[in-house]
Amino acid sequence: MEESTLSLAIIAAAICLFVYLVHRIEVVAKRAGWFEDDE
Repeated sequence: MEESTLSLAIIAAAICLFVYLVHRIEVVAKRAGWFEDDE
């Protein structure tokens, strides 16, 4: 495996993890009532 390919894979994984964490935080925040959203 080339280093460039490995770097891209690591970056892609990091982005996916970041997006997942942000989504989880939003779900927990809404459940905790931090946001005043009426849905």
